[in-house]
Amino acid sequence: MSETINLSHFKNYLTDDDIWLPISKDKEKKIYLSKLKEVESYLISGTNEQKGESLEKLMTFIYSRFTSVKVKANIRTSDNQLDHEIVFSEYGLPPFISTKMGTKIIGESKNHNRTVSSREVDNLDGLLRIRNSNFGIISSYHPFSRGRSSVWVNGEGKRRKLALLSDYRRIIIGIHYKDLLRLSEGENFYTIIQQKYNLLIDELADDYVEDSISHYHKRIYESFEDLSKKGIIPQDHLITYKNNLITKYGPLK
Repeated sequence: MSETINLSHFKNYLTDDDIWLPISKDKEKKIYLSKLKEVESYLISGTNEQKGESLEKLMTFIYSRFTSVKVKANIRTSDNQLDHEIVFSEYGLPPFISTKMGTKIIGESKNHNRTVSSREVDNLDGLLRIRNSNFGIISSYHPFSRGRSSVWVNGEGKRRKLALLSDYRRIIIGIHYKDLLRLSEGENFYTIIQQKYNLLIDELADDYVEDSISHYHKRIYESFEDLSKKGIIPQDHLITYKNNLITKYGPLK
């Protein structure tokens, strides 16, 4: 019997920790927290250049922890400037990267003390089309700007509309300060990316979703709580449902 393993079979057994290396060693965590602290410090009192460079350096550290990847930082062309371009090797990619993300990610960093605007989302979408990429990440201290009564306006609304207009072929997600803290606690960046993708796609595909500013999986959990109180689902099942929601979509806000 042959002891070789088919590549397509092998990649299905890769864990998220095989794709992105968690920050688990004390020395690595110290370096990471130092970079994160610098981002916070410059956000308050730094120059625009210091703010931008500190977050870009932090994201270079994060992106470089992907395995079999080439990270290009601060790319300048005749027409555009990109903070990061992350290109995966085309061999042995897990299904999520090969079918959802694609082999090239464009990353933009916005280290300012305000939420991410619709214009910034639109600019990244333009870079995705120019660089032939289907997946963009905006890293920032704050999340996407949202409407007071609707998620279909401002930065959050813009990324939703762009996803629908492209028939889900171009997706933009956001990584902000709370997500960056999760990495310092040993969570996996690749896992967080998948959770944010699932959250966006499933909510957009749900025909019964109301236009609410509440987060999608929080609303689902609140529905479970209500059904449990009414005795429709067993109380002891609630924690399982909650954990399943967190696994797929990330922490409840």
